[in-house]
Amino acid sequence: MNYVELDKEDADLLVDRLQEIDYMNDEDLEEARWLRNFARQGGLYSAGLSPARAVMFLYELSTDWYENFERLENAADDYDGHPD
Repeated sequence: MNYVELDKEDADLLVDRLQEIDYMNDEDLEEARWLRNFARQGGLYSAGLSPARAVMFLYELSTDWYENFERLENAADDYDGHPD
């Protein structure tokens, strides 16, 4: 089982990184600031079950804001030249 929680520091770092991108639009920047409201909240939950050696079941559940966080973080990574 896995659980991912958004830290305030991660949200602040994302905003700082996005502000350095010249072509970043204002809506994405505002959305990154809005993500600070979700600090200390879970955004991704995943659970795995392996009833047999050759079979693995995985269930993932994520919130909309977490998916937006990942999208913006990927944009910042692309700009920095740090692919995943």
